[in-house]
Amino acid sequence: MNKPSAIYKNTAFVTALAVAERALGFLYRVVLARLLGAEGVGVYQIALSHFFLFRTVGGGGLPVTLSRCVSKCNAENSPQKSGGALIAACLISLALTLPITLILSPFLGKIPLFSSDASVLQILLVSLSFTCVYAVIKGYFWGNKQFLAPALLECVEEILTVILGVLFLMFAGECTPVEGAKSAAFAMSAACILSFIACIALLLAQKPKRSSPKPFFKPVFFSALPITAVRTGSTFVNAAVAVLLPAMLTKAGMAESEALQAFGVATGMVFPLLSIPMTVIGSLSTVLVPELAEDHQKGNALRLRRTVERGLYFCTLVATVLMPFFAVLGNDLGLLTYQNALAGEMLQNSSALLLPMSVCALSGSVLNSLGFEKQSFLFSLIGSAVFLLCITLLPAVMGVYAFTFGMFVELSLCAAMQLIFLQRRCPLSKTFYQKCLLLIALALPISLLGQLYASLFGGFLGEWLAPIAVAAAMAITTFAVYFLFRLLPMGKKAKKA
Repeated sequence: MNKPSAIYKNTAFVTALAVAERALGFLYRVVLARLLGAEGVGVYQIALSHFFLFRTVGGGGLPVTLSRCVSKCNAENSPQKSGGALIAACLISLALTLPITLILSPFLGKIPLFSSDASVLQILLVSLSFTCVYAVIKGYFWGNKQFLAPALLECVEEILTVILGVLFLMFAGECTPVEGAKSAAFAMSAACILSFIACIALLLAQKPKRSSPKPFFKPVFFSALPITAVRTGSTFVNAAVAVLLPAMLTKAGMAESEALQAFGVATGMVFPLLSIPMTVIGSLSTVLVPELAEDHQKGNALRLRRTVERGLYFCTLVATVLMPFFAVLGNDLGLLTYQNALAGEMLQNSSALLLPMSVCALSGSVLNSLGFEKQSFLFSLIGSAVFLLCITLLPAVMGVYAFTFGMFVELSLCAAMQLIFLQRRCPLSKTFYQKCLLLIALALPISLLGQLYASLFGGFLGEWLAPIAVAAAMAITTFAVYFLFRLLPMGKKAKKA
């Protein structure tokens, strides 16, 4: 099997499992929205954003760095050294996370940033070290190009979270938003710990070769530091937004509970649906990291460029295929899933966010794979500053839409800077850019056709059948148009036909 075929096959396997995981996560979000209400979801989302901040500090860059380090050891025909790199990464992660859980956690209520959700966050922090070491081990699997095992583990974790979450919330009965958020936090912590145990068992079953971790402490830590800084900056912004956005909405005239509900809708209902392309993009990034690192290490510039182009083109394709669907059917999707009019309205009006979100995620992963972590950190810092500025200044004018608009500006700016820098280090072909621009240009006419289908079918089909018919018609139209313009990945026979 040639390399592009292997990439697509691995991406397909990982994506299939990631889709299953996201589907379960999506259903769980719907359950949470129904059982907790918008305000309870808001409290839970604030605690999650703060937990993700600590999780990123505990080694957000270690899995990618370890994956690249293991790939390098394999490329140098020294696979026995990868065991030492794994031990070093796990010890670094424990050194960063245990003080947070044991020392900082009891005092969270006295820190202004965490005072509003301290009781929920303390429950989540119980699983912090388990979660971070678990992520490091997944990086070890990725470096050895074993993508199925970690993907299966993530599915198992999601299944456990859903089952435990539903059980805990059912036993809790009628409760306050904070008490409901605590039940959801208990479920997530328990699922993380059980998944960690399964991951350790799977690792030990493979009997990895062990070597001294001492030579790897310094290179792994300092290589992971810029990536961790980038992701910590991003999660810190999210943690700050979790406090800042409700405060700015309240200042703009909303009641405190209304502001919390609006935040819950934006971050707990709309954003998870808009993140659907990240299922595929995240899978592709996972598969590409060791491939890019290996090509870069061997100095294979031509194959490196082709791999980067395939990855960026694929993520643009996924985003532009889904943008018209959200633009046309977003309102129906929000109402049918969450029974929330604001969620549907925001989903429909924020569909353009899909493109910069997808391109920014993959281009950032490419830069990290090629060793340009510091540049990636700088671009992220600039984008985050712009995002915070939007959250601070725009709620009085745009209300909760300041969140999605600020994110669109941030991700567009980051994607542009990353692509410009990448073009200088790994020049991409004109044909690649032309095809990507054509994909983006076709999104508008397909959206307009979708609106026409909606007006036609909405007149005689019911509330449930009309969106399904519109989606089917748009899918057929999209495939036909993309096939006509030869924009779909296909074999030589299909292209000739």
